[in-house]
Amino acid sequence: DLIRHRLRTERSVERICEHSVQSELGEFRLYAYRDRASLEVHVALARGRLDGPQTPLVRVHLADTLRDLFGIQGATRAWTLRAALQRIAEAGDGVVIVLRQQESARELTDSLRTLAPAAAAPEAAQARAEGAVLRTFGVGAQILKDLGVQRMRVLSAPKQMHGLSAFGLEVEGYVGEEG
Repeated sequence: DLIRHRLRTERSVERICEHSVQSELGEFRLYAYRDRASLEVHVALARGRLDGPQTPLVRVHLADTLRDLFGIQGATRAWTLRAALQRIAEAGDGVVIVLRQQESARELTDSLRTLAPAAAAPEAAQARAEGAVLRTFGVGAQILKDLGVQRMRVLSAPKQMHGLSAFGLEVEGYVGEEG
């Protein structure tokens, strides 16, 4: 509970730069944020209006070497970074926030091992994923608030997102990868 309270009340990220960039999917606005706790730099790519009458699409995405660089799908089907950016490019209004996290050699090896049929995720990978969920909400919510997002349609399967209202954020719906 203390961690949740601190994530909602203390600003742990600061915007360090903003630029227009050209990508294979067209022009986006790039924002970079320094995480004061982890010293990681997180990146947001936005297109269109995030505070306009059209509810923007939003994806808060944990960086994943195998999925993002090679397009490898794990046991669960999730939005790839490219698919989320393409969907936002098509919609016109939205943002993908990529939360970067140091990936150790052991974590990458664990991820590689889980690709084998019937392989279970190692405990270290499971603990990392569970800890990342709370952090994703807090850091991602702070960045969304800084970008002016209030209402959003989330590129994700429906899930409970407790505490987003404390950031002034409202989820109006979810968009699955197929829809």
